[in-house]
Amino acid sequence: MSTANKIFSTKDSIHEVVNAFMEHGIVAIMGSDSAVQLYSNWLMNSVTPYPHLAPKKGSASIVENADLHYIFDLNRHDPSSIKFQDLLQEIAVYRLGLYGMQLKVFDQLDNVNEAAETLIRDGIVAIAAPRSTAVPYLERVQACIAPYVNVKAILGFQPVPSHGYLYYLRDANRYALEDERLAQRLLDLDAQDRRYCGYTQAH
Repeated sequence: MSTANKIFSTKDSIHEVVNAFMEHGIVAIMGSDSAVQLYSNWLMNSVTPYPHLAPKKGSASIVENADLHYIFDLNRHDPSSIKFQDLLQEIAVYRLGLYGMQLKVFDQLDNVNEAAETLIRDGIVAIAAPRSTAVPYLERVQACIAPYVNVKAILGFQPVPSHGYLYYLRDANRYALEDERLAQRLLDLDAQDRRYCGYTQAH
């Protein structure tokens, strides 16, 4: 994993974290709130000899009981920019994984409400099933999220290495069809959750 996405622990070498901060202009740290604060202060003190750096603390709520703590260089990153928000999203994916909230490929028997919640939270939900069952399932998911006017669910299909293909819904307000992040997210799903590969490999 690139240190651009790595979540550091308060037990990691401060030298490694400083090097990552110098290289990428941002580092994320996990641990108890008190430990993270102490470690963050230590990091900020460690980079004070470098006048071209402007370290600033930040945090973002991902899901309940899972906050992302990070330090970024104001001279390299604009916290209001889309690029910066995308970077936080990429780091957050690893954070969720560390908390056991793994990327999940759904099956036609899985709870539709859970799939709807995944779409609302992550902007994408995928199912491993033939078209005859995948499309009706995803249409039920669309019906569930209908009250959420800020979510624009669009049905899609993508070939992937492990499953052969996945049908999915994407939130068009977060992922354009040509967005490279969409393709990568589906590849990540395909690689991480292979429970239902046999359902789709012979498409």
